[in-house]
Amino acid sequence: MKKLLKVSAFLAAMMLALTFVACSSDDDEPSVVTTWNAGEGAEAMVLKFLDDGSFNVTMGELGTVAKGTYTGDTTRDGTIKVTITHIMDEKSLQAVENPKEQDAKIASEKLTLVSSDEIGLSAPFTKK
Repeated sequence: MKKLLKVSAFLAAMMLALTFVACSSDDDEPSVVTTWNAGEGAEAMVLKFLDDGSFNVTMGELGTVAKGTYTGDTTRDGTIKVTITHIMDEKSLQAVENPKEQDAKIASEKLTLVSSDEIGLSAPFTKK
């Protein structure tokens, strides 16, 4: 009988522990995987790749000037695919939808976004 009581107490403790683990919040913000900088002063841009497959580019007082998604590993040398989904219009200073896919090349702590037109981002970034 004592053995049954011990087993029951153990099972109850395990269920209680699992209840606390299962009730975690789903409202967690994505974490930054890598951060890259370009330029200096008011023209400085900060590019952050997040663990949910998204990225954003901020620029001083303007705030977010571009955002989108990416595929690939931003922690190693190689090429990743970046899809800019929103970019700030220079005249209205409003984010406009403008899906554009471009490559980003990472080599020796440097990331270069290569754009074939003036709508995409084209800048060298250094890993922070």
